[in-house]
Amino acid sequence: VSTTHLNRGRMTDFTSDSSRQANHYFITMGKSYKGGQTIVNPVLLIKSAKNAPPSLDLGLNFRIKERWWLGFSFRSSYGVVVLSQYHINERLRLGYAYDHGTNGIGRAGGGSHEVLFGYDINISGSKISMPRYL
Repeated sequence: VSTTHLNRGRMTDFTSDSSRQANHYFITMGKSYKGGQTIVNPVLLIKSAKNAPPSLDLGLNFRIKERWWLGFSFRSSYGVVVLSQYHINERLRLGYAYDHGTNGIGRAGGGSHEVLFGYDINISGSKISMPRYL
């Protein structure tokens, strides 16, 4: 469970009108299941904000042979997402995601592409095991 804009900061535009940021609430749930060399990770994300309808994301990710992530998700108020990520070595990874909107705004925008380049800097020299990926 998490939230943003705890101080409800003031926003001001060039016409001197001002308003306050609304709190956004997030509930994230997931579980990993290991079968052979594949980890299956179903996820659920519930999002809510004042004066906006709640939104639900349902996803399913697969981690294959500790190197390859493949996944997809459905966003209740938007559309679908497909993603992939490859761990080139222990520190370097490359990924891609595509969002395709099925609502009016999403269809007009034609979807969006995201490219990820990640490098893990191991300053302390120790390896940390993340229980959520077991």
